[in-house]
Amino acid sequence: MATLTVGSGKMYATIQLALNAANDNPASAAAMDVIVIDAGTYNETLRCTSLSGGWQIPCILRAANPLSKPIITSTGAAQAALGNSVYRGSAGGQLTFENLVFSGWTAATNAVIYATTDGLSMSGCEFVGCTGRRVIRTVGGTASRVGLVDSCLFHTSGSTGTGSQGMVLAATAFADVLNCVSVCPTNVQFQQGTTRYVYHNSVYGTWNSGGSSKVMSGVGAYRANVIQNVGTGGSHAIDASGGGSYTENLAFGTWTTTYAGTNGGGNDTGLDPQFNNPGAYDLTTPSTSPCFRTVARSAVVLDTYDGASRSDPTDKGAFETIASTTVGSVTVVSSTSIRLNLVGSVTSDATWTTAGNYTITASGGAVAVSVSSAAITDAGLSITLTTSEHTNGGSYNIAWAGLTNITNDNDPYTGTSTPPVVSSAAMTAGKTIRVVFSKSMSNNAALTTTGNYLISGMTVSGVVRVDATRVDVTMTERIPAANSAITVNGPQDTALNPVVNSLASFAVPYLTFVPGGAATNEGRALAVAFNLPPTGGASATTDWTVTKSTIKGADVTVTGVTVVGANAALTLHPGMTRGVPYTITAPGAVNGSGGLG
Repeated sequence: MATLTVGSGKMYATIQLALNAANDNPASAAAMDVIVIDAGTYNETLRCTSLSGGWQIPCILRAANPLSKPIITSTGAAQAALGNSVYRGSAGGQLTFENLVFSGWTAATNAVIYATTDGLSMSGCEFVGCTGRRVIRTVGGTASRVGLVDSCLFHTSGSTGTGSQGMVLAATAFADVLNCVSVCPTNVQFQQGTTRYVYHNSVYGTWNSGGSSKVMSGVGAYRANVIQNVGTGGSHAIDASGGGSYTENLAFGTWTTTYAGTNGGGNDTGLDPQFNNPGAYDLTTPSTSPCFRTVARSAVVLDTYDGASRSDPTDKGAFETIASTTVGSVTVVSSTSIRLNLVGSVTSDATWTTAGNYTITASGGAVAVSVSSAAITDAGLSITLTTSEHTNGGSYNIAWAGLTNITNDNDPYTGTSTPPVVSSAAMTAGKTIRVVFSKSMSNNAALTTTGNYLISGMTVSGVVRVDATRVDVTMTERIPAANSAITVNGPQDTALNPVVNSLASFAVPYLTFVPGGAATNEGRALAVAFNLPPTGGASATTDWTVTKSTIKGADVTVTGVTVVGANAALTLHPGMTRGVPYTITAPGAVNGSGGLG
């Protein structure tokens, strides 16, 4: 198999040159060449048969971009594509057209696309402004080459004559006509001949009285088709008198005979399908249509004309009406995630995952929240949003707009979040504690308010922010070992969640006095306790000073020292004067953990 490209600067300038180069000896399935055609207008008639021998070439003609289909315009010839020869050999492939537009062709005798009885496959193709007796002949193939016309658009004027004029003529039982849309201003059949399946086609047009103006005719299974006649009359909406079966179809308008043959049940007559805009090829229907959700989905046709997955039950016709839904509730998943729970399942697309289609509004002092991403969850029954952090207990409203099949609306919810705590606390000096928070904190007044920090029995003199997660808390007094825990209450993280009575213990590595020394023997002896045993600077009398704070009283010196563990016994001379305050210091005292704080 080879891939041949057509277009400006590609392998071939015309489609026919690529066809000429295609493999014309189909001895096996491997003979299928693919011709990829760039968007543009091609004014040429396509000969889809071999240059020698006359057999039909089993190749694929495909648009390079299905969203920008190549247009093949009339050259004045009777056929746009001619392949009216049989295959040679045992090739499993067949002549295939994908996403091409045929515009302005007139075929008085045979068809715009005239193919062999060995089968033809067409999908996503459009016929615009084509006239004449037939559009496609012949679709039907063999058991190994089943003919197919799938999701094709017919906007043709056709013939006002009688007989086998039509848009799709399938001559053998091995053909399927599925999901096609036809708007035909004059008397044209949609399908004639024998087929396997004619399912989910939508046909709208004018069939005049008189003549053999049968819309669907032949042996086969006809199901969930919608046919509307806006003319003065027509012979048959469906004629399966040759042995076909037809079930769950809808025919509306004036017909000589709406159905002929064996009625399989579930067919509707006299009910307006309510096509939205036939003049613009729009044969979709609203949810008020009698076509809406009236047939069980068939394993043969799982998608619609425009490629959407059909629900079960599904609609009659080529399209499925997408019923809109809305959000029934909001689930708060975490401090940075919420889930929108849909009332019903509908078709999703990229609008659901576009973060800009969602807006969260905060109120009551809660922090503003933004949406960073959206994901479709629970098999399309919910949408989960990833957000910035919420305020715990904050009031929020989530609004959405521009989501396909989801009604624009909004819902309130209460945010949740994990409050910050004190991760750790550690002394960095005899009067200073460094507090580390578990989250980044707001740099507001609550962070440095001294009353938000408490050490039992002590006074906080100041709080200084170090960075987003740390503050230094300074005490008025030195911190003794007995007071080695700090409680924080009130500072807020960046989502305005406050710390609530978070307690953290810390070590007191700095050598300090334990308050409460006692004088005895008329003031000549003094017991002093450290919070840690001193390892130096406390055993000599010269290590100590005693000062008084008034002019009264005797000046006192230390004449003897005994240190046992964290306790020091001092001998003083002369004794201290009763009623006079004294200060005892050992400024050079040290410990393995630090100096005197």
